[in-house]
Amino acid sequence: MTANEDDNGKVIIRTLLGYTEIPSDLPMDTEEIAITGMKIKTLRDNSFHNMVHLYRINLKCNEISHVEAGTFAGLPALARLYLADNDLVTISWNIFGPDNNLGEIFKETFRIGLYGNPFQCGQSMCWIKEGQQEGWLGFWGLEPQCLNHRTEKWIDIDVCNLVGKFSCSGKIGVS
Repeated sequence: MTANEDDNGKVIIRTLLGYTEIPSDLPMDTEEIAITGMKIKTLRDNSFHNMVHLYRINLKCNEISHVEAGTFAGLPALARLYLADNDLVTISWNIFGPDNNLGEIFKETFRIGLYGNPFQCGQSMCWIKEGQQEGWLGFWGLEPQCLNHRTEKWIDIDVCNLVGKFSCSGKIGVS
């Protein structure tokens, strides 16, 4: 079990402490957070509220199955988000807020770690494919995969052909 902060409180590292939610006592001037190996299931929309200097969030190896809309909204410095090895079956673009023009929100290529989640291919995953094709989204670590229900096979999201009820054309988040 560890709980570490650097000398000025800018980097928070907490592992194997049994948390079930993001602690509410994180300093507002935090730049990096690593909260791994916990039992966090849901990321609430106020988990990182007003943390305008937050550049990197690592939430690997929790039990996250739901991320509320707006969880990562209002974080202008955010450039790295690591949600690998959790229980996510879908993740929507609205976790970054109501604006669906994510290419303008992220000033540089945004890196996201999503591998090791049991994603289902569907409309809510289109923003990932589009972001990579447009060049503002890159993967941190392995490329995420989703389960194609027609073939029952895992495929890379960037080559996923979302057909049927979904289409990955047009504006992000719009079918």
